[in-house]
Amino acid sequence: MMKRVAVFGSLVILAIAPLWAQEGQPAARNSPGLALQTERGVIALYGGSDLSSQLDDTWLCADGRWTRVEGPSPPARTSHALSVDSNGGFLLFGGWFRGGRHGDSWILGADGKWTQVESPGPQPRSAHSMAFDSRRGRVVLFGGAGTDGLLGDTWEWDGSAWHSRSTAGPSPRRNHALAYDAAKGVVVLFGGKAGEGPLSDTWTWNGEAWTEVQAEGPSGRDHHAMTFSAALGGVVLYGGWSEGYLSDLWLWKESGWRLLHEEGPPRAGRPGLLAREEGLFIYGGAGPEGPSAQAQRFRDGAWTLAPICH
Repeated sequence: MMKRVAVFGSLVILAIAPLWAQEGQPAARNSPGLALQTERGVIALYGGSDLSSQLDDTWLCADGRWTRVEGPSPPARTSHALSVDSNGGFLLFGGWFRGGRHGDSWILGADGKWTQVESPGPQPRSAHSMAFDSRRGRVVLFGGAGTDGLLGDTWEWDGSAWHSRSTAGPSPRRNHALAYDAAKGVVVLFGGKAGEGPLSDTWTWNGEAWTEVQAEGPSGRDHHAMTFSAALGGVVLYGGWSEGYLSDLWLWKESGWRLLHEEGPPRAGRPGLLAREEGLFIYGGAGPEGPSAQAQRFRDGAWTLAPICH
């Protein structure tokens, strides 16, 4: 069987098995955009990359079934950011393609159709992160890799337009993670990469300013994933990359980190991480054998294969 090698940022991936998905569901991919609209119970998946190209397919999971969205869609990309927004749909911004970086904004509405946003916004970038602040109805965007280097700016999307909010706070970085902490009413940032080494700092954004939190927690990393778990009452962090694949699971609660599980499925490459009533789910990203099409669930202290769309 032929072996294929791909490089995604700092990740070197050796694929030793064919990459395909069952008919009627998304194929294996690295760095997908994945978000859950809790009120409607809808998961949106867009783009990412396989071993040879950037992807431009859109999938929606509703009532336990994947449906591919047909019609006009954003151009292919990877290392983008996808978030729910205040209009009941999903917001996509930026990403990388073979010719450079995107700086466009798109809304995937409740009707399943993409619309490009004409509002001026952040400069083109990739490897940034976004999170939806449901208390204030704003999508928060921070950092990423721009045309001239790493970025450390903060932007907010109010449902119809972008607003530049701050250039102070965390240092410029890429492949970090953001998540909204609904228990505290703040957006939490952890890690990322700047220069040669991964970062291990924790920051919170209250809508006006960033505050660094001095708390011991996960080791320095990039390409990890975070989300809020109502069942656990805090922000969950999973995996990432730091001289190798990481598979630990951490909980941010009451301004401190706690290790939940030391070793799980190795996955980096910005996998999707969702919290549902049935547990925590990871999807996509890359492991030692290449981009993944399998979802795994963490429940009752263990990881098991389980469909994310059910």
